[in-house]
Amino acid sequence: MRALGIDGGGTGTKYVLLDRGRVRRLPDGPPANGLLDADLAERIVRVVWEVRPDAVGIGLAGLRDPAAARRLTDQVRAATDLNPLVADDAAVALWGAFGAGAGAVLIAGTGSVALGRAEPGGPAHRLGGHGYLVGDEGSGYWIGRELARYALRSLTGVDPRDLALESAVITTLGLSPGPTGDDGGVRPSGSDEGERTALVHAIESAVYATPGDRAVLAGITRTAAGIFSPRAGQVFAEAVTDLIALAEAARRALGEVPIALVGGLWRVRKVREAFIRAVPAERPARSPAEGAALWAVHHAVSGPQGSG
Repeated sequence: MRALGIDGGGTGTKYVLLDRGRVRRLPDGPPANGLLDADLAERIVRVVWEVRPDAVGIGLAGLRDPAAARRLTDQVRAATDLNPLVADDAAVALWGAFGAGAGAVLIAGTGSVALGRAEPGGPAHRLGGHGYLVGDEGSGYWIGRELARYALRSLTGVDPRDLALESAVITTLGLSPGPTGDDGGVRPSGSDEGERTALVHAIESAVYATPGDRAVLAGITRTAAGIFSPRAGQVFAEAVTDLIALAEAARRALGEVPIALVGGLWRVRKVREAFIRAVPAERPARSPAEGAALWAVHHAVSGPQGSG
């Protein structure tokens, strides 16, 4: 059996083909959000027609509405004659980490959420994952938003100047970093009020140009991870505290199940190391995209099962 697994997130979409136990990674696609992307079904259908799988499993960020999942299922079925399985990205991450077994995933990428099972085949329990407007604490987006906010406070004089933080934000957003100093280093922003005002407007324009594109702010997180900035250090520490709280809540709800860390934020060393000092955790057995494919195979072989 050939199963296509799709993991759509805020910074990109991963595709894999599981072919008789062998995994073939396909080219990545653009970000995918189950609530925001009108052309999502069309993009998925194109990939399905290219690889011709026997089954399809799809996990998408932002897919919290069962009606939206049914619409996507119907659209893909109508165009391909396949009956895809559709859930949010946390559900396929859980399948990738533990299959149908007990355990929890703590996802920290563009967003943040915990999902787990207390026992094999049991129902899934979710914590967090409320989206970027009212949740996603500790995520790459949350960190980037806070860093951008403090850079603006620095530029406008609300806080003391933090040149390293300003430079990280300006560089990530692709704005002019300012002139080169006598020592060859780049000054992160101008010394006069006019230049600072122009940079403030440029940051605001970059952030609000595509407010649904959370990758814009999440990218600041990677750039700022290595800078020396007390304010940035405070933001990263707060993010770790939020993620630890999410993991501890999952343990209270599920018991002492294993926790696997999923998402790009865990590649930031200072975040990962600070977290695992407080909460034992492991790597997932498979990626979320592989989990989506595994879920599709399991469904085809064993009959209908819940996404969790």
